[in-house]
Amino acid sequence: MTSAWIFVVPLCFGTVAGAGRHGADSQAGFQQYLSGQVQYRSRLESTAALPGRVLYTPFFATIFVGRQAANAVWEKRLFDRAEALLTTADGRIGIRPLSATSIGTGARLFFKDIWHDTDASLTSTLGVSGRKRQQHLLSLALPNSVRLVGGFIREPRESFYGIGNDGNGSKTSFRQEDMYGRLAYLRRVNGVLRLDATLEFRSVDTEMEQGASLVLPGLGADAAYTGVEITIRGNFVDVPGSPTRGNRTLLGAWRHGDLARLQARSVS
Repeated sequence: MTSAWIFVVPLCFGTVAGAGRHGADSQAGFQQYLSGQVQYRSRLESTAALPGRVLYTPFFATIFVGRQAANAVWEKRLFDRAEALLTTADGRIGIRPLSATSIGTGARLFFKDIWHDTDASLTSTLGVSGRKRQQHLLSLALPNSVRLVGGFIREPRESFYGIGNDGNGSKTSFRQEDMYGRLAYLRRVNGVLRLDATLEFRSVDTEMEQGASLVLPGLGADAAYTGVEITIRGNFVDVPGSPTRGNRTLLGAWRHGDLARLQARSVS
């Protein structure tokens, strides 16, 4: 029995040592194989490849910048950090940058629960599609689905080319200032239906530019009117944020000053 153990143990150690030597030899051979495969371009080949490298540089730079941006957004959580930096520790007060083709570029300052479950926000934007448009909006979200909104819009230079086939096509410009106050009741009936009832007061001041070749009747005088709107909105879609099928339906009636209209619209 003792002789058998003596024979087996040296055999095992010999096998392990042989495997180790074989692995080292294989690794050295692999490194030698790789070094033999590496070939460096001559100066002439590098010079000939230079135009291709120059053409590839914009694509490489775009890929590099996109990769770094994706890393900052997803790995470094850039948006989350910026949001935390622009918000107080309790989350009640904060500021958010805004940019969109419909409202321009600006910021929104919000206050949550400032008084008896009332939220407030102040939004200021400048410029819409290259136009010098200023828009300022103060909104109060009151209890019981009531919202009070006050706004001011200033458009210092709006273009006008005439109306219909009789227009002479000569461009003219005018200034317009729009102030309004709106009291709205927004009530969600169920998961797809919402009722909006709005009482609005609006004051509009317009003025043609000096030396305008085309003067519109009614411009240059202040206009003020009160409007009432009642609207039922239906959102019959499969995914509210990104629908693939369904429709959005609107049924409403409104009256602004001497104008009244009943409208129905559905978008699939």
